[in-house]
Amino acid sequence: MYSPLCLLAVAACAVVSAAPIADVPVLMLSEAQINLVRQRLIEGSQLRQLGTSTQALLEYDYPSLSVYGPLGLKIPNPMDASLSPGSVYSVTDRIVQTRNPLIAEGFVSDSAVGDPPSLGVAMLLANFSGAAGGDYNTAIQQQLDYLLTKAPRNTDGAISHRIEQVQLWSDNVYMVPPFLAYYGALHNNASMMTEAFHQVQTYRNTLKVDRYTGLWRHIQLGENVDVGHWSTGNGWAAAGMMRVLATMANSPLGASYPNEQALLARWISGILTSAWAYQLPNGTLYNYADLSSPASVTPSYTASPSTAFSDASGTALLAATTYRLATHLVRHPTLTFQDNGASTTRSLTEILAGEGYSVRSLLDPAALARKGVSESIDPSTGWLQNVANPYSYSQRGTVSPEGQAFVLMLEAAARDWESTIKTTDRNALEASLGA
Repeated sequence: MYSPLCLLAVAACAVVSAAPIADVPVLMLSEAQINLVRQRLIEGSQLRQLGTSTQALLEYDYPSLSVYGPLGLKIPNPMDASLSPGSVYSVTDRIVQTRNPLIAEGFVSDSAVGDPPSLGVAMLLANFSGAAGGDYNTAIQQQLDYLLTKAPRNTDGAISHRIEQVQLWSDNVYMVPPFLAYYGALHNNASMMTEAFHQVQTYRNTLKVDRYTGLWRHIQLGENVDVGHWSTGNGWAAAGMMRVLATMANSPLGASYPNEQALLARWISGILTSAWAYQLPNGTLYNYADLSSPASVTPSYTASPSTAFSDASGTALLAATTYRLATHLVRHPTLTFQDNGASTTRSLTEILAGEGYSVRSLLDPAALARKGVSESIDPSTGWLQNVANPYSYSQRGTVSPEGQAFVLMLEAAARDWESTIKTTDRNALEASLGA
């Protein structure tokens, strides 16, 4: 698929011509502002948003235990009190103590197949760390059984996001595949890891259908589809794939999935590159990213240029994923491929360059986006302003618990990126990111 000589030439030119990698501010928001953002997140999260909330809390408050951290797949049991993610356990304990295992098919009852599994990583963390909140294992196994044997699927095997009809939403890529991948990594279960990738791939086959862009459509199949390139939906897809990629790379199983890791990095890069091409001067994106380009708008769009608005929530998630991908390229710079018994090691950045992608070029848009997001936070309440309505996705909202989570994810990702810059040899850093 790739030409090593061509890629090496591209990389060599890139290192010479590229500008130095700039530091990012460690603190874009004060501790007091972060506390307000976190408080609004915890207060405002409804049942369907608790999975996203737990991920944000893990990444910001307990980074070593997230899938991006050193203990994410090496969970201490028993968990030292200094590490214990109390705010996450308060959610998982409540879930496991209020569900009825005799009738429940998932972690919680919901009209969507995809929302309850978003709690899966937090539930697995609680189970593996020996948390005493309740019978986590039964809840996990029942949720998996429903996903794998009972939930509706399309003809390619993609698990439907909805119960009442087979329908694929880009949101699902954040909810289901990371849970499957994390389960596979913790249990050394290759079939589950493979299924996680399969779900991403089948979703992409259905949602990434517009050849002129790397952006995904929001909803396909069934009734009431949304063929628009919803910014938050593309954030869900990119961030979900990023979590699967990090889980694969950090797992002992990862060496068996070099092609899958290369594809995930490419697909993430495709979304990010296309999205930032539509960035507004204030750093944000429209709620449907390409509404700033009328030629791309079709009559079947849920929204139109006249109803476009600056969406700080979707922007925050895409910026967070940009920093995560850049950090990943430094921490996992190469992939080793096997071909008839012969091993070939390739630079992941060079592989992406061969497809026309430069993660390095996305750092400036991410920094501008971070600035725009920080300026969109109400200083008195901590609520992120200029957000999509989480209950009516095409409309402007007033507040969004998901938006609060995305702010914490963005600040956590930027913090990790800054730490990576400071602790990595400069030449290695430049080589890892290429052009």
